Amino acid sequence: MESFLEFEKFANTLSKNQELKIRFSITALWPLNEITPILKELEVDFPDTEVVFNREVLSGERLLLRKNVDIAIVELLQNKIDLEQKKIGSLKMPTVISSKHQILKKKGLKLSDLEKFPQIIVRSTLEDRERNFGVIEKAKKWYVNDLDSKLQLIEDGLGWGGLPEHIVADKIKSGKLSVIDIKEFKKREVDLYIARRKDDYHGVVSNYLWDKFDDLDLNRNKK
Repeated sequence: MESFLEFEKFANTLSKNQELKIRFSITALWPLNEITPILKELEVDFPDTEVVFNREVLSGERLLLRKNVDIAIVELLQNKIDLEQKKIGSLKMPTVISSKHQILKKKGLKLSDLEKFPQIIVRSTLEDRERNFGVIEKAKKWYVNDLDSKLQLIEDGLGWGGLPEHIVADKIKSGKLSVIDIKEFKKREVDLYIARRKDDYHGVVSNYLWDKFDDLDLNRNKK
C-alpha cells in the first residue's frame, strides 16, 4: 500500500509538469540571505521537488552549458545566445587590505607598489584561466578556494584583493580593513544575472524560481 501511495505521488507530480529535482547554482558573491526566503516559499509550494543547491565561483555559466545545473545566478555572463538571462543586480567590489599593513604607510600609493605584495585570488570552481575579475597581471598572486579564506588572509595582513561590499562593510567600518583608494580600483562592480538554457525544458518549479526574481532588486537598499 505504501509503495502504491509513493507511486501515486510520483505520478501526480509529473502530471503537474512539476520537476522531481531542480539543480540550482548560485555564485558565492551573492549574499545568501537574498535567496533563502525564496527557497522557503519553494519548499512550501513544491514540497515534492528535491532541490540540489550549489555554491560556486566564476563557474555558473559553464555549469549551465554543461547541463550540470538547471538554473543559476552568475557573474560575468558571456554567452547570451544559448542562455536566457536577466540582470538582477550588481555588487560593489572594493579592493581592501588590512589596516595594519605596512604599505599603507606609504604616501601616494600606486598600483606598482601593490604588485610587490600578494593579490589574494579565489580560483574558479571549474578551472578557467580566462575567467577572472580584477586580477592584476603583474601582481604577485596567492590562490585560495573560497571567499572566507581570502578574507582571513587579507585581514591577517598577508595580501590584498577585491571582495563583495556586503562581506567587508562592517570590517571597513570597524577599522580592521582599509579600502585601497587608487584610480585603477575605483567603482569596481560586477553585474549579476539569473540564467538558464534556452533549449532546456522548464517546468513549473524552474518557472517559479525564474519569476520570483522579477520582483527582486539586489540594490534596493543602496539607492
